Amino acid sequence: MKDRAYAAAASQLWKMSKTDWHANISYILTEPVCAIVSVRSDDPTLPELREFLGTGDVNESIKLACEYLIRNLEEFYKEHPERKPE
Repeated sequence: MKDRAYAAAASQLWKMSKTDWHANISYILTEPVCAIVSVRSDDPTLPELREFLGTGDVNESIKLACEYLIRNLEEFYKEHPERKPE
């Protein structure tokens, strides 16, 4: 995974949550060409991201979706500090 554009963001998600995350990707082949990314964790109580509209590059789209989810997770932990792993 270290060679992937999304490696740092995916690692950050794990560090923040101590759980595994999964991405599902749909790819639009016609105009506009882009990846649609959904990301969820093994912990159903954590926020998930559904149908994030990315770019024409799948790996870049996963990175952007993870970065967006990181910001959402930071807000989630501010509202629910008891859910943040130590």
